This record gives sequence, C-alpha cells and structure tokens, in this order.
Amino acid sequence: VQDISERKRAERHIEKLAFYDTLTALPNRTHFQDQLTRRLASIGDKVYVTLGITDPISCLDAATGELIREYPQTKGAEELLYRNGTLYALVNPENWRLNDEFAVKQQSDQKRVETEFNWDGKTRHLMAIDAESGKTLWKVDDKVGPITIALDDKRMVYYNGDGLTSRDVKTGAVLFADVPEARRKLYE
Repeated sequence: VQDISERKRAERHIEKLAFYDTLTALPNRTHFQDQLTRRLASIGDKVYVTLGITDPISCLDAATGELIREYPQTKGAEELLYRNGTLYALVNPENWRLNDEFAVKQQSDQKRVETEFNWDGKTRHLMAIDAESGKTLWKVDDKVGPITIALDDKRMVYYNGDGLTSRDVKTGAVLFADVPEARRKLYE
C-alpha cells in the first residue's frame, strides 16, 4: 500500500495553476474563455454580459461597446440566457470565492460542475427580466446546477441537485420537479 496524498495534492496545485494567475490568484485567460459562454449573449446589435465575477449583467452596444443598460438585480450573475426579449439569470447571492480544485482536461459535465464551476449546492436566485425595460418579471430561489439550464418558448429545465425541475418561462411556476421521496417510494 502506497500513500499517494502528496501526489494528489501536487496534481490539484498544477490544475489550479492552469486557470489562475499565481501572483493575484485571479482567473486567467483560459478560465475566462471557459466561463465566457455562461456569461455572454449576443443578440442583434446588443451584447448581454457580466463584466466581472460580482458585477450585474450589462447590455452593451455591439458596435461601440458603450453601456446601454445595467440590470442591478443580477449582481453576482453566474449564468445568463436570452430568449424572446427576456433575460434569464442565475444569480449567486453570496460572495464569490475560489474553489480548491479546477478542471484542466476534458471531463463529463458532472465532473466539471464539481470542479471548475464551483457549485456548492446552495440556493441561487433564478430570475426572468424584461431586457428592454429592466423590470424583473419573476424571481425564485432554488438549487440550480451550473451549465444545466435549458429553455424553449414554454419552459425552463435544470438540474436541482436531486433531479430535474421544469418552470414556466412566463411565470416561474414549477411545471414539474423530481421529488426524491416519491422516487424512493417507488423502490420500497
């Protein structure tokens, strides 16, 4: 039997070096590119983006980069989606913190959620905002796994830590949710 704890610690350190600057401990370009797809949407002549980890979503003029509007209720947005004039935001109400481990190789989405996306399984704000007026259409608190949100014209579906939840995109009302207790009863 051989103790490999030192080797594992060294592997985690190397993985961290791949995504974070050693001097500032801030995310580097590689980490930025990985996160960009979760934090940017380009629609026509507008770009919706979070300009910093703790910043709200901003709407920019795509040609000039000038600020058109900020959505202050989205401060700490971890993800954004845009559909039919509505912004959908996943917002972390807590202070941002670094995770101890980061992914550097191709992995399953589940493994990526455990590492680079820093999901702690805590409740997030999930909200719909009218992109033109900035008015919050609905807001709910739920556990939402990173990179799991999908939506169409009628519903939003995401992983909640126990299973899938589906919500009405207009009202935020739950259309369907896996209930672990009910699933367990099926097998008892």
